[in-house]
Amino acid sequence: MNHLVRAQAPFSLQQMIRLGFAAQGKPSKTVGPYTGSGQTYELTDEALGFTGYRPVPIDPVRSLDFMMSSYQRDIRNARREFNAKLLRGEEVSPQNIIDRYIIANKAKWESMKKMSLDLTAGQILGVTEDQIEPVLGRISRKDAGALQEDEFIPFTISDNIKKVFEENAAKLGLPNPYDEAENAIDTLSDVMSEISLTDPVWPDLTELFNMAPVPAANLQQIPSGAAQINPQVYNRPSLTLNRVTGLTRSQTALLSPADQQYYMQKNRNRVT
Repeated sequence: MNHLVRAQAPFSLQQMIRLGFAAQGKPSKTVGPYTGSGQTYELTDEALGFTGYRPVPIDPVRSLDFMMSSYQRDIRNARREFNAKLLRGEEVSPQNIIDRYIIANKAKWESMKKMSLDLTAGQILGVTEDQIEPVLGRISRKDAGALQEDEFIPFTISDNIKKVFEENAAKLGLPNPYDEAENAIDTLSDVMSEISLTDPVWPDLTELFNMAPVPAANLQQIPSGAAQINPQVYNRPSLTLNRVTGLTRSQTALLSPADQQYYMQKNRNRVT
């Protein structure tokens, strides 16, 4: 309530300070409890503030700069979904690594999609290429190009991270789980690279990369779209199939026609 009274009351300190800067035609700066933003105010607009009708001009360039800061923070948090959960020194399985890789990339995709939409909105509001360039200059050229082209870039597992997996497993006297998960991670990365930021939802990739164990005698040749997945390692959840095609939504969206034929038969066998 104290904050609302200070912000909304007529002749408040903030109003008087803004009015002073507007009268001088100078950018605002910090004065006492008032935090300046460097913004220039119009005297007429600030005077209208005493009646409760002060117009606030839209500044999409400045807004995009704040949005880029938020985007960079979200990307760091998305990466932590993988690193922080798996590198504590506890025992992890290949399945854990795959699951966290999917979760981390889903969070990254959501962040990239939001920033891409913000950039588009800025252009609609009149932000020029020259004005956007400094905003995009805060990230790599590759990431900036991806945002402009609506392309998704999956996380890359660095050699340092792989080394931590190896060291943690050695301390526990266990096999390195990343060795078993690496081929599936590589395949996942290839599949994710085809996902667009314009897609309405993130596909349920667990349906493709969680394979149920099957007897060795019954193993069939896996199609090219999943050639590097070990079907004896991963547990697969229940399927939600399209009644017409016999495929999941992810299989329909991401697999080639030849691979779809394979999974139609495989799904039919699992359901029955």
